[in-house]
Amino acid sequence: LACQECAKGETPKAFGYAIVSADAAELEYEISGLETGTTYYVRVLAGNEQGYGSVSGVGSATPPLQAPGTPQNVELSVRDGDSSALEISFDAPTTDGGTEIKQYLVQYDVSSSFGSATSAGVAGNMIVRCPNNPILETVTIETSSSGTTVNAGSFQLSLTYNGQTRTVAHGIAFNAPALTSEEVGGDDSVYCYTNPTWCLDSPNVRGSMQSHMNMLTRALGLSEGVDVTRTATATGYVWTVTFLNKVSGLTIAATGTPTLTATSGTVSIGINKLNTGTVYPQCTGTQVINGLAQGQVYFARVIAYNAIGYGPAAAAATSAKPTRVPAPPVDVKLSVLSGTSLKLIWSPADDGGDTITSYLIEIDTTSSFNSADKQSFVHSYLDGGAPFSKSLQNLLNGQVYFVRVAARNSQGYGAFESSSPVSAKPMTTPSSPSNVQLLITSHKSLTVSFDAPAEDGGDAVSFYRVEWDIQPGFTSNHESPFRGEVDLAAAIHRSYTIKNLQTNIATYVRVTARNAVGYGPSQTTTPVSRSPVVRRPGKPSNFAAVAGVAPGSIDITFNAPRIPDHGTPCGGGGPSATASDALCPIGLGGRDQATFGEADGGSDITYYHIEIDLQSDFGSGTNTQVTLVANDSDSFSYSFTGLAAGRLYFVRVAAENVVGIGQFQTYQSVRTNT
Repeated sequence: LACQECAKGETPKAFGYAIVSADAAELEYEISGLETGTTYYVRVLAGNEQGYGSVSGVGSATPPLQAPGTPQNVELSVRDGDSSALEISFDAPTTDGGTEIKQYLVQYDVSSSFGSATSAGVAGNMIVRCPNNPILETVTIETSSSGTTVNAGSFQLSLTYNGQTRTVAHGIAFNAPALTSEEVGGDDSVYCYTNPTWCLDSPNVRGSMQSHMNMLTRALGLSEGVDVTRTATATGYVWTVTFLNKVSGLTIAATGTPTLTATSGTVSIGINKLNTGTVYPQCTGTQVINGLAQGQVYFARVIAYNAIGYGPAAAAATSAKPTRVPAPPVDVKLSVLSGTSLKLIWSPADDGGDTITSYLIEIDTTSSFNSADKQSFVHSYLDGGAPFSKSLQNLLNGQVYFVRVAARNSQGYGAFESSSPVSAKPMTTPSSPSNVQLLITSHKSLTVSFDAPAEDGGDAVSFYRVEWDIQPGFTSNHESPFRGEVDLAAAIHRSYTIKNLQTNIATYVRVTARNAVGYGPSQTTTPVSRSPVVRRPGKPSNFAAVAGVAPGSIDITFNAPRIPDHGTPCGGGGPSATASDALCPIGLGGRDQATFGEADGGSDITYYHIEIDLQSDFGSGTNTQVTLVANDSDSFSYSFTGLAAGRLYFVRVAAENVVGIGQFQTYQSVRTNT
């Protein structure tokens, strides 16, 4: 059926037709696919084999507006990093019901039937307003009196927006009508929009509140104006002003000196903001549901709303629960397990709303965990419950390692937590000290010497323990001095002198090294025991020989022996030892000085023998020997005179006690002055 008024090739907009059989029992036809709210015109023509007849009368009808259709593609999902919110996304319905959709209602519930009582974290509603449904800025302006009704005068208002302020040109009457349409025309009570020759520049004082506010909004570039309602109160009026521009941040204030009066009482003007203007972004797409309970499963659905009302709901196909990655583990403890392994223990913290399925352990030789040596382990056996533990095997002995651990759930791994302490090194106890020697120092003392262990166990040796006993098994019930022990700082000592022992009673000695792990195996001495006896004195100390001032003379100075005859200091010998650490203790049985005992073998030194010769082997046959009587002094001196001037001489000194003469101190060579 062609359009009888149309040219060939054209079809009018929204034109349609249908051919209906005349054989139908009832002649009727349903036209579908129309737009709600749009008026349509319909006509009918009858046709036979001769053609179509004349057009019937034209009828019209308007399909009524409908509620909107079902929102499309509704999905509920986890909001990344937030365990108190979910994201819901949806698209607009395929039909808006003939009028634009103003907002969407999002309903959420812990029950799929959406029957739970509304309460925080259980069930609730969220309104998602569309950009075409803003909240408009709304204020109230109220005049009132503490006595009788306000019955005369006027007041002024200012409007501020975007840093600019405008004030009404003339006062607003105490009883100003709400709307321009309510103004009285033709006299001085008219605010007047209608006379372009004077109204715009000189508005009258008696206009409506809408007229006054429209003047201010236009002056500030707000073209939509205002809507106003007025309500009478017991003593005045309340004007409710709604600004029709989609803005916020408007400020109305009373200004100037009002002339409002009442028969009695004080008149006041009150201004209150009811709504702050809010313009909403896109109302479809992804929206956030806040205030949910972590780890709780939620169901959600969406309903569209237009001027007719709410349409049917569309539920998300799947539920979801607010989750995030787990919090860092707590109580992370690192300890030494062996010389090549460490042990890590930890407990879970907040799981982020979902079950923790594994832990990632990282171990590295640097605290930045970015070296080529970094190792990673996934620990997923959690059946035994917390606390969890992991043995870190095949590590380098003595190497410092940093360790950290992170928990994983369905959202991924959370932040790492470093161990406490932040680092540790695989280590074990040290091996036994080496070169352990037992030496006789006097008839009351023995000296034990030792060197560092061949293996420190992965940690520096901090102490040595020296034990002695008169039984070889170190199990006697004797007390000191027959049995005893002492712990020595490794930084200071490589020897120790045991005093107050019994003469001619064999004493057994052993030495053990200790590091941060503990004491290792002990090492007995070589020989395994010694019996204290009086020994020869040690070499005089601090021996010096220099040419005298007079020609042919040599001056000699020395001190009592500091090191016993066996050549090992009584103490000290470590990397941080001082000279005083090497001194023998008081009470070795011989002569004692104020702060140390002389290394005299347990018998007072009686003489010092000084030899001088022209040969370094003292075998020229022309050597001279001088004997000095020892005393309680620690310092001795002697001068040779009458020697050949300018001649080279060799000098040495030795001490003597009851046992005999000890070893000579290394000689000094001196050339006499001429």
